Amino acid sequence: MRKQIFTLLIICCFPFYGMAQTNEKISCEILLNSKMLKPFEEISFVSSMDITPDGFVLLSTDKQFYILGKGGMLPLSEKMQERINAFSITTDNVLMFACGKELCYLDSIGKRSKLFDLPDNEMRLQAGADVLYLYGKDKDKYVIYVLMQGAKYLTLLEYPAPITSVLELEGNVLFAAGNKIILVDINGRKTDNLLILPNENDSIISMTNDFVHHTLYFSTNHSVYRVKGKTVECISEDVGGILKYDGEGLLIFNNEEKYLVRLRNKILEK
Repeated sequence: MRKQIFTLLIICCFPFYGMAQTNEKISCEILLNSKMLKPFEEISFVSSMDITPDGFVLLSTDKQFYILGKGGMLPLSEKMQERINAFSITTDNVLMFACGKELCYLDSIGKRSKLFDLPDNEMRLQAGADVLYLYGKDKDKYVIYVLMQGAKYLTLLEYPAPITSVLELEGNVLFAAGNKIILVDINGRKTDNLLILPNENDSIISMTNDFVHHTLYFSTNHSVYRVKGKTVECISEDVGGILKYDGEGLLIFNNEEKYLVRLRNKILEK
């Protein structure tokens, strides 16, 4: 893997510098690959990942949740009748998931309990500090909803293009759409382009926050970037996918290629 510093079109917060490249390497720890999944035959994952309160990786097929730990991959739940589309663990350790057109949670014995209906069967989820963000399509528009404890979801914003990732970061809300990361002004419901990848065909699919080193990471299907201070760097052109920072390193999960790796090296600490 190589780290590359390059010029992007920075619209709002990150004035950007020069072209540079380094051969410094990042260590890659393989946590899951297709060879390890042979006993599970034709298993197919959904494009979500989270970390349990005990520090294990949570993955899911379209019908069942799995815990990935030192002992291998173990089922967490009963099999669902409806398709699991996405999931997220809230800050009070509740596993919320979109199952068909329903928002559900997993109870203490691993059974599905319904909260309410969703506008679409392809909704995605992301837990914030005190709320749950739901995003996807509602009829002919793309939306981000906010679910607060004890209330039904409220509309945060509407957007003309598909929304692929949402992240709450230091009191702000960021979302990705196409090759853009966009900042939401919560009070005025206004949006500002935070950064734009130069290639229009590069779709940003995931964002995560390194809460130890205060760094934003984002990814496409084939590459990973980080934003720190006034610098945007491509840290890998070899892997890409769904991102999560677990306190030990940067997890990258590619549900189509069926791999999960962790990047950790001094590069991630700088």
